[in-house]
Formats: sequence, structure tokens, C-alpha cells
Amino acid sequence: MIKKLAPKDVTQITALINEACREVYQNYAVSQFREDQIYDASGMDIYGYHEDDSLIGVMALQYIDEDLCLIRHAYVLPENQRQGIGQKLLSHLIDIAKKENKKKLLVGTYADNHLAVSFYEKNGFTKTTNSQELLAKYWSQVSKPHRQESLVLRAYCFNL
Repeated sequence: MIKKLAPKDVTQITALINEACREVYQNYAVSQFREDQIYDASGMDIYGYHEDDSLIGVMALQYIDEDLCLIRHAYVLPENQRQGIGQKLLSHLIDIAKKENKKKLLVGTYADNHLAVSFYEKNGFTKTTNSQELLAKYWSQVSKPHRQESLVLRAYCFNL
């Protein structure tokens, strides 16, 4: 079941993200997320996927303006990956964006995280040609070295 999470859930969200990051980003110098980094931007709603009352996946939708949202904090626990949970969360966020008449969605990920890039491409996202500009504008809290290793994918809601 997917439900919108609240700031009171930040400890559980942070633990899930850090556990997922240890597996996914073991080849990167990624530090642990702190609780104050989870809701680090205004206009962000975080959704959680629960199974048997356990939080096993999260994904956030950050509202930028009347046309644009960012997909942020997309993580599923390693033992629950490749079971369609990320797909369900992404579909849920796309439905919300469409209901709110958003035109574009952007998501950032490491360029060589081929599983994530492939996942987003299978869901109608395409790589942008101006990733570094978009990363600097919308993911400015991410360190410059990490932004340089990343890319941005874009989807137009009316095509999804």
C-alpha cells in the first residue's frame, strides 16, 4: 500500500534510504543521509510503500512551479528490489502530477547507475542534453563532484 508520509516519519525514511544507499551506491563516496536532509526542500511530498506495516520503499515528488515536479528520494530496500515496488511508486507519483496538471517531471541519478537509468527510460523518461545545468539549478544541495557524475532524465506528463 502507498501512502503519503509525514515529517514525523523522518527517522524511518532516513533509515530506509541509508540502507538502500549502502547497496546501490557502494562504489561511490556517498555519505549517510541525515534526518535534516530528507525534507531538505520546500514543496516536497514523500510517499512510502508499505507491506505488512513495514516501510520498504519511498519516492518523493517536489513541486517546483506550475509546470514542473522533481522525482526525489527514490529508494527500495535491497531485498525488495526488482519486485515492482519502484514501478508502483513512480506510477503513483505520475498520476498525482497529471491530476495537478504538471507538464514535466525531472529525475536525477548517477550516470552509470544503469539500473536506475533503464528503469526511468522504460517509464517514458529520456536523458536531457543539459543535465549539468539542471542539476546545478534544482539539485544545488548535492555536491559538485556528485553532480558531475550524474545526469537528469525528463518526461512530459501528457506522454505518460
